[in-house]
Amino acid sequence: MNPFLSGKKLGNILRETTKDLLHEIDTNDLEKIVTSVILMGGKYYYIEENLVELGLKPMKGEIIIKSREEYRDGDIVARIVEDKGLKKIICNDGDWNIIIGETIASGATMETFLNYIAECSRYINKLIIIGFHTFRGIKRTLKNINKLGINAEIYSLGGLLGLGKNLTDMTLGDAPNEIPEPVTSKVFSRLGQTIGKRLCMVGDFTNSVAHPEKYIAERVIQFWEIYRETQEQKALYYIREGISRLMTMGLSIENIDNLVDMEYKKRISLIGEKPPKHKITVEELLKSII
Repeated sequence: MNPFLSGKKLGNILRETTKDLLHEIDTNDLEKIVTSVILMGGKYYYIEENLVELGLKPMKGEIIIKSREEYRDGDIVARIVEDKGLKKIICNDGDWNIIIGETIASGATMETFLNYIAECSRYINKLIIIGFHTFRGIKRTLKNINKLGINAEIYSLGGLLGLGKNLTDMTLGDAPNEIPEPVTSKVFSRLGQTIGKRLCMVGDFTNSVAHPEKYIAERVIQFWEIYRETQEQKALYYIREGISRLMTMGLSIENIDNLVDMEYKKRISLIGEKPPKHKITVEELLKSII
């Protein structure tokens, strides 16, 4: 388990993984298929591209949802920003099969999506969801699907992860979770149990493929958090490795400082706290752990 795996290499792995999974799903009876992207990261499961390679002709109905702009009553608020054609497709001429690639953490975004398409439920034959998911997020999602009274198939890659206190980190250590033993063994053998139980297994899914420099900076901040909490020496190694990787990518110290500061403040906001006004730099980060 490489905690810095990102960019084109990760994208290729995700594409092949989804392709293999779609080969296992019986798509022969799915005559009317619509794919939907509800968050930007969802497109990196390459659902539409793989269905086309299988000889199918899916319609595309994208919805743009904004999430994590605020917390309310201990939950994340998600809202529909724009419907780019989904309702126009599925609210007519029934028996649609919706296939979504989606990372489900708290389940708030998926709940917003399901509430939005509820009025079209009589035209929906099946909902198929593929992606990385948490136990709590899937439990919430299934509850909302049952309200619609539609059939559903959910394929969770790597098992059902735990959900961190910020309602976004998807971990091996937070309960409840259902993760196959070979998965935990592989992670622990690489990272150790202290880090392996705490590190987010997914991270920002858009950045991990499309903006690896932001993803690596996010990882540096996560390892920094883990070190400050546990004093785990291996976390220091990964902090330095992450910074080294950013430098190898040709980024200046100023650019790295900007990335580290942005990712730190984003993560502070995720737990409902106000980020500090001063800029977090690599120098400050390293001084705090020496």
